Amino acid sequence: MYTLIVENAYNEQLELTHNDAYVITSIDGLDPPDATINTTKNANSDGSVFNSSYLNDRQIIITMAINSPAEVNRIALYQYFKTKMPLTLHYQNASRNVYINGYVQQMNIGFFDKKQIAQIIIVCPNPYFMDMATQSDVLSDVIDAFEFPFEINARPSNNLLPYPYDYGSRVYRGITFTDNGDGTITTNGTATAYADYPMQLRTDTQTPFYLPNGTYTISGCPAGGGSSTYRILVGKTVNGAWQTIAADSGEGATFEYDTSMGALGVVIAIYQGMTVDNLTFKPMLNVGDTVLPYDEYVAPGIEFSTISDEGVTIVNGSDNTTGCIITLNCTGFQVTNPLIYHVETNTFFSLNYTLHEGDQVIINTKPKEKNVTIIKANGTVVNGIGYIADGSTWLQLVPGTNQFTYQYQGLGNVSGWLTATFEFNNQYEGV
Repeated sequence: MYTLIVENAYNEQLELTHNDAYVITSIDGLDPPDATINTTKNANSDGSVFNSSYLNDRQIIITMAINSPAEVNRIALYQYFKTKMPLTLHYQNASRNVYINGYVQQMNIGFFDKKQIAQIIIVCPNPYFMDMATQSDVLSDVIDAFEFPFEINARPSNNLLPYPYDYGSRVYRGITFTDNGDGTITTNGTATAYADYPMQLRTDTQTPFYLPNGTYTISGCPAGGGSSTYRILVGKTVNGAWQTIAADSGEGATFEYDTSMGALGVVIAIYQGMTVDNLTFKPMLNVGDTVLPYDEYVAPGIEFSTISDEGVTIVNGSDNTTGCIITLNCTGFQVTNPLIYHVETNTFFSLNYTLHEGDQVIINTKPKEKNVTIIKANGTVVNGIGYIADGSTWLQLVPGTNQFTYQYQGLGNVSGWLTATFEFNNQYEGV
């Protein structure tokens, strides 16, 4: 037993089976389609050399008898089988529930036959039957770790500065900057030139960071600070030059920030000729326009969740390699340069782009549909093709097991998590 339903371009459906108006006598084209094999003949050897192969368009021919009242039932078919127009055929048997998209090439009617017969020819450019069920698998770096009984050793921190910093302890232009392990920096020496200490998340390079739109206060500079001694600066780089947004000389400095200002940097600056002796900076960046008491870096307590590098395993039940739709969702302040890696094929797809909380990326790797769409939290839609990193591949699911992992840069306590959802339909050569 089987069921055949036709759906026209207006999403109207007509079931042709279990319908007293029609009797289907045959359906050709449900088996695997023909392939074209391209080879090259060698003059001095037997046989030929394989070059390439591909499946041809699928042609489905439906033949049916039209029951009385023949004229009414025949005209009803015209609503669904419009010549040159698209349609979708839904087919279900005991093993598979699939659909296929096609175009009506021809519809022949035996008007003067004793029993009117209709023969409909449908051409399907994509020869694969698609499973009606969409498979969805989520790749997330968060694993639940919450258990009872529990206790929380860490306390919430008001300090938004990422820690540990990029450099740890270092000597630069006569000044020794000592990282005390709690977010404070002790300085000693005489500055032979402008000496700065960038405070960003430790990575291979200095990493500026972003904040949500709002009002912020920078503080933690010891008393005696100034433009000729020492300060804590918040700023950004414009055309290769540093531009200060706020400067704390000992009393705190408030500033407004929105994402249009770009990435931020925070540095301890000691100016040329200044001598410091065990001078300790307590850098603090907090929300609001009031200087809050210093919040030292606090080691995390018992975990509610942990980070996983196991990835996700997707089983492709198709008869062939298929594309998919990958949706990335940023659930925190900032995620930079997301990369998805396919273990079986040793390929990856990466974007040179920074996502912020609420941003979404939709990557379509299906043949003839490939694109990247970035939907920002404010609803702005960006074409992401120009942000694809060199070496990226439009990731495909091979038949059977597919394992994916991913990586990205986050920024300490102002970073977020990234989830990746893979969606695809199994594809079949025949039913």
